[in-house]
Amino acid sequence: MQYFTKEGLAKYLKDNEITKIVAEPIFENQLNDLAEEVIYFSADETSRKHNEALGKKKAARGENPISSAEALQSKLEEIGATEIKCVARVSNKSTNLGGSGRDLNGIHRLVFTPHS
Repeated sequence: MQYFTKEGLAKYLKDNEITKIVAEPIFENQLNDLAEEVIYFSADETSRKHNEALGKKKAARGENPISSAEALQSKLEEIGATEIKCVARVSNKSTNLGGSGRDLNGIHRLVFTPHS
């Protein structure tokens, strides 16, 4: 786990050839200039909403709850992020990073501290 200001984050991303960032929505428009593609997405919120919706209706056959890691993996597939080592997951706290699934090994988990 690494903590960064914007300048430190920019250097880390460049040094590690990161081309895609998946960042928490609280950083909306703050990181646009740091990578080829920046997506603002909350895996925790997506997972929570999906699972709450399942609880309010009868689950369709084969429809299961999803974890934050599964929500993140699905988003990465949706944006075509096949080279996981070129993707950074940026959050404001380490507990929001998720992504412990086998398919997410190698993703860069970074904590952005814009006011430090």
